[in-house]
Amino acid sequence: MQAFEIINRHRVRFTNFWDNMNVWENLMVAMLFAFLTVLGAKIRLFVPFTPVPFTLQTFFIMTASLYLRERWAPVSTGIYLLLGLVGLPVFAGNGSGIEYLMGATGGYLLAFLVVPPLMSHIFHRHRYTWKSAFAASITGSVLILLIGSIYLGIYLGNFSRGLLLGFLPFVGVELLKTLGAATSAKILLAKRC
Repeated sequence: MQAFEIINRHRVRFTNFWDNMNVWENLMVAMLFAFLTVLGAKIRLFVPFTPVPFTLQTFFIMTASLYLRERWAPVSTGIYLLLGLVGLPVFAGNGSGIEYLMGATGGYLLAFLVVPPLMSHIFHRHRYTWKSAFAASITGSVLILLIGSIYLGIYLGNFSRGLLLGFLPFVGVELLKTLGAATSAKILLAKRC
């Protein structure tokens, strides 16, 4: 019982710190999540039936969107995308540059700009509950897959093939990432969830 109380006290202290971060602390955390997204891009699994690899990028996009406030979540993903656009090999497969964005998986990266403020808004508007964390994460995940697969369909010249290769194979894995992101928000943001 005493160990649980100690852990809970630290969770509350963490949440109090998180609630009162200044601009520089928010920027540092946004940069941390951008770095985690880079790491998530490096953890990838290519499968022969789709040009889109399985990565952990979306997990870190979701967690950044839940932890950071509405205006800071897109800053984190913006930093990540900017690093790739200026030529640093931060995208999956050590890709970078505008030509990577024009490729088969560019739509997923573009979705990273749209999803974080929406997810953050859903989560923060509904009082930081686990249900709102899950709803925000599932919304974000579906939007990333949808935007990415539509873009893939345009790239391939066939919308149904884009959905078949860019959406359906990822549903189960994205559900697991969604549950992970919502649960981590529940664990770390103690007072709220």
